[in-house]
Amino acid sequence: MNWRRYFLALAATGLLTLVADVLFNAVIFRDVYMRSASFLLPAHELNARVWLGWAALMSIVAAFGFLLVRGRWLGFRGGLQSGLILAFAGVAGVAGIASIVAWPAELLAIIAVQQFTNGLILGVVFGVVYRPIQGH
Repeated sequence: MNWRRYFLALAATGLLTLVADVLFNAVIFRDVYMRSASFLLPAHELNARVWLGWAALMSIVAAFGFLLVRGRWLGFRGGLQSGLILAFAGVAGVAGIASIVAWPAELLAIIAVQQFTNGLILGVVFGVVYRPIQGH
């Protein structure tokens, strides 16, 4: 295993995932979150705990990135295939949450979109950055 490329892929994937997270939560779906505020923690508590969500996200990226490398799901095609598997698993996880919470369907839908996107980002970026280098 090439640890230098692994950590480079981890950094690139983590950065793009965090950018997507901020873009979805603070920009694109902001109004949905505002309408769903009664189902969420108060803003000051959410902001105080955001590090926990990002730490969890980075842990997921590190663990699944490791599995992708060990399983040789590399390059664009391998990354896309693994990313789609992760994306659908993320959506299934949201469906599982929907079975036990009384959150609005609109909130669950945007969380599912975000999980799908995170899975694709993780698979594709990790696969492309860690891909085998030609001639080595």
